[in-house]
Amino acid sequence: MPQKATLATKYEYIEKWNSIALSTDRIDREAAEKVVNSVYTMLGFELPTILFFDSPYAACSFIAGQTEQQLNKLCGNSRKLYQFAKVTREIKHFESNPTQLKK
Repeated sequence: MPQKATLATKYEYIEKWNSIALSTDRIDREAAEKVVNSVYTMLGFELPTILFFDSPYAACSFIAGQTEQQLNKLCGNSRKLYQFAKVTREIKHFESNPTQLKK
């Protein structure tokens, strides 16, 4: 019998975190910022600039609108992020010019 209780507990744990991961509820930005800053402080790191966006699309749009220098200032060494921004710009270009997509 203990195994069944353990499996039920594991299932509840998985369900709990799946629910959290897939939630579309707004986060408590103040609490999130507080936790991130406390972790950085505990590790002895400089506090980061924290940006919040209403959606992944809004974050991608923001990133796509930044130059490499702006991203470096915001994120430090951001070469990969800048590459992501370039790809995002291309996607946005094709969204606004769908006839340019190859068939």
